Amino acid sequence: MRIEEFKIFFSRLCKRWGTKYSDDKMEIYYECLSELTSDRMEEAIMKAIKTSKHFPTPDEIEQIYVGIKKQHGRDEECHHCEAGAIFWQKNGETYANRCAHCNKYSTVPLIARVGDAIFWAYRESNQKYEGSPVFYSDLNNMERIPEATFNWPASRNNTVRISEQERAE
Repeated sequence: MRIEEFKIFFSRLCKRWGTKYSDDKMEIYYECLSELTSDRMEEAIMKAIKTSKHFPTPDEIEQIYVGIKKQHGRDEECHHCEAGAIFWQKNGETYANRCAHCNKYSTVPLIARVGDAIFWAYRESNQKYEGSPVFYSDLNNMERIPEATFNWPASRNNTVRISEQERAE
């Protein structure tokens, strides 16, 4: 996370508890939390603002952050994807699917990336979530998607999600 982003989050904490903003204190918190990604950090700070009874310590903020990541089904930072999704192309179309490397489960089929090659990497369960099937990550039984290539960075305006029907075709 960049320090400019963190300053915004930290100033919100100070404002919430009426604590005087200090560059020294902000830098200490930043050193402790800089390895965390900003996509969940803002959510963690907002939850700390709403639920903490005192100005939270860096450790308390990190625990909230870890809890949010687990709630979203991701348990580690991943170098295979961008924020839990892998963007790829096939036949001129751009797609995004959840990354099997860092997501434990999804309601759309999970994929994996090895270099520029893209693979289906999931097993379907009998479970349902709001009527949709649940897919679990399975990196031991990957199936290469013919003619699919890694697309980084992808234009999110042109991204579509693959459904199970499209996979079957």
